[in-house]
Amino acid sequence: MRKITHCAAQKQQVGVWKKGENYQCVWFDETNQVQCCTLSSPISLPQLARHMPSSSRHSLKTMRFITAISPQYTWIQTLLLPQILTPAECEQQCRFLFSQALPLPLEEIWFDYQLETLKQGAKLSIVAIKRQTALDYLNAYAPLPIQVLDCCIHAIIRAFHYLTGIGTESQVLFLYQDEQYTFAIQPNAPTMQFIQHIDKNLPALAEMFCQRYSFQPEQIYVYCGDVQAQPLPSQWQTVETHLPFIALGNALWRQEGAGNGD
Repeated sequence: MRKITHCAAQKQQVGVWKKGENYQCVWFDETNQVQCCTLSSPISLPQLARHMPSSSRHSLKTMRFITAISPQYTWIQTLLLPQILTPAECEQQCRFLFSQALPLPLEEIWFDYQLETLKQGAKLSIVAIKRQTALDYLNAYAPLPIQVLDCCIHAIIRAFHYLTGIGTESQVLFLYQDEQYTFAIQPNAPTMQFIQHIDKNLPALAEMFCQRYSFQPEQIYVYCGDVQAQPLPSQWQTVETHLPFIALGNALWRQEGAGNGD
């Protein structure tokens, strides 16, 4: 999230995620096929360009770098609205909420929003972060000029939808686990519902989530990354991919109609 800007559609989006000393990068080429590479620290923009197919190389001015941050550093709010808002009205609504809920001047806040059309009305999802917190976090990505800082919960949801092809209205539970994070997420709740947990026991986490939110999912989808396999219920759907999961979700930021991938 940054202070809201509306960028040109021709920008080449590159999703980035730092894992240890490596930087995972994902983007979609001109045929909408997903591409990825891993860069070792220290990194440079020419190094990234060498990994991209020659037909899809872009100058720095036509590339948009997107990464994400843990939700513990963000303020998240979801509003159900009776009608669709214009971008100006969305930004006005965001600023009004910040003035009521956050003890910070507006100039110290970076924020982003997503407006989703529902059968009746719309859902406005807002994420905000303290500006200095964001700047400190982005220092780890230098010299990549990160232009969008999202919440990794949103990136995980986008990656699950892309890889599974399930509809956005399905009542499902996503379980994400890697060496650093473990999340349980209900992607289609009226308000953002997730649990971030230290315990690696996914069945216990799913049970905790369903009890806390009185939720009975139609299906549970699980991604475990490089974490050592653990016994899981046979009816759960395991999601496997060679793609860097969160970097993929970052590359899908505000993308419409991206195809399914593995």
